[in-house]
Amino acid sequence: MAAVPELASTSARRPGPDPAQFAMQVKGMLVEAGATAAAQVGIQMAEQARSTLV
Repeated sequence: MAAVPELASTSARRPGPDPAQFAMQVKGMLVEAGATAAAQVGIQMAEQARSTLV
């Protein structure tokens, strides 16, 4: 059986954005997109996500 190289325990990955900040950015983009029904639902979802993260 061939030896399988071990993966490094720490990988070089960029840290992800702060979830609360990301939710606020998404909300801002949806507000700028206009007040369509889909945007309103998206705004509500972004607000709910932010409130659970903060």
